[in-house]
Amino acid sequence: MIYLTVFTCTVLAMIIGSLWYGPIFGKRWMALNNLPELSTDPVIRKEQMRHMYPAYIIQFLLSFFQVFILYTYIDRVPEFSGVENALLICLAFIVPTLATSGIWSGDSRSVQVQKFLIQTGYSLIAFIVFGAVLGL
Repeated sequence: MIYLTVFTCTVLAMIIGSLWYGPIFGKRWMALNNLPELSTDPVIRKEQMRHMYPAYIIQFLLSFFQVFILYTYIDRVPEFSGVENALLICLAFIVPTLATSGIWSGDSRSVQVQKFLIQTGYSLIAFIVFGAVLGL
């Protein structure tokens, strides 16, 4: 049963990510990282997507591992709700890691802050969802 729950959270992470880095902040994220937009030409777009599939698979596996570890933590710390546990983990480990990564990126302060806010926003929302589902 737990693997189904972890799998569900992983799928939700991919959905949230595709929305967050797609229609919500996609254009800004791509500009901040100097990435080209996807082509409107179907042949070129298909080739661009072919190169993205390995990244999606790796992201899925990493998210699955992350959610599974979060589950083991939430299961062992019943003093807090699933959402509280997930937020504590996110604020204690994910947010500082993202901040440190940005500080040393060599980007301008403005770009650092924008990247940090976009990445942190996604992480916080994903972890709140993880905590809500895993805490049931």
